[in-house]
Amino acid sequence: MKTQAASFSLPKIIISDILILILVYFIPALSHVMPIPVYLLDPMRILLFLGFLFSRNNTNTFILALTIPLISTIVTGHPPFYKSILISIELFSNMLFFIYLLSKLNWKAPLLLLISIVASKIIYYALKFLFIQFSLIEGDLITTGLLIQAATVAFITLVFWIFYKRINPSIN
Repeated sequence: MKTQAASFSLPKIIISDILILILVYFIPALSHVMPIPVYLLDPMRILLFLGFLFSRNNTNTFILALTIPLISTIVTGHPPFYKSILISIELFSNMLFFIYLLSKLNWKAPLLLLISIVASKIIYYALKFLFIQFSLIEGDLITTGLLIQAATVAFITLVFWIFYKRINPSIN
């Protein structure tokens, strides 16, 4: 299946990007009022895919992938700088794999999303291992349990599929 070429709407993209970046600003505040830590829900990935769903513009999605974590670091101080670089690379590779697979394979989008998330997590943990070895970041390699990560990935995949189909029911 080929990626859908959405009609380019700069105002729509700008408005959705501004809303996403405003939501990034509120992630730390939400963490304090929610009964579970918000970071467990992978909010940056959710915001990235919301941006993709609204814009259907690959360039914009790649820009969001690189900037959401960095904007969060600049505006809220979280995550720490080197961790935000890791997350940016993870989100960028996630979208790169997803868009590539979507253009090359005639598989259902949720399956491609799942594959792309797993592949990007492998890249993230490989780089995180290196960052720890070079003392750029501290802590354990895996700080969020794998079961929680699997549940989050399943949730994101399901929600993405629902909205992906709703926006254009004729596609996978």
